[in-house]
Amino acid sequence: MAGKDIPANPLLANLVPAGAADAVTFQGYVGPSTNEGSINLYPNITDLSQCVEISRSDIIGFAPLPETTLPLGAIIVWVKKDASVARRDIKTLRDGDTLESGVREVGRLRLKVHGLSHGNDVCQSKCLGRCQSKCLGRCQSRCKSDIA
Repeated sequence: MAGKDIPANPLLANLVPAGAADAVTFQGYVGPSTNEGSINLYPNITDLSQCVEISRSDIIGFAPLPETTLPLGAIIVWVKKDASVARRDIKTLRDGDTLESGVREVGRLRLKVHGLSHGNDVCQSKCLGRCQSKCLGRCQSRCKSDIA
């Protein structure tokens, strides 16, 4: 049998001409998506708080992964290198918890607090209407019409 009789791998025969040589790969589990034009890929089936949303039009190809690599039906996805991929992390915070980014959960508000220990510092807050936040011992949001 001569070397010329060796067939190309069928998956590679499709991926390479489609541009997969410089593609980005993701591994995980496809979950339900609210957007028909994209998939949600969960990297860890035991922690569903993280996923990436990939547009179907940016997917070059995909293949099932062996059970020995990732069990329970995981896949590998080749994505165009210039694709815009959205990463989602779901975090549950209790009042007073602070994320690494300086964002603090206060009731249902998520505030970025600068220098909370200094009584006159301004805190950043997103709220409806014309409101601003001031640090008055603790962060409070008040509408501008209430502030003298």
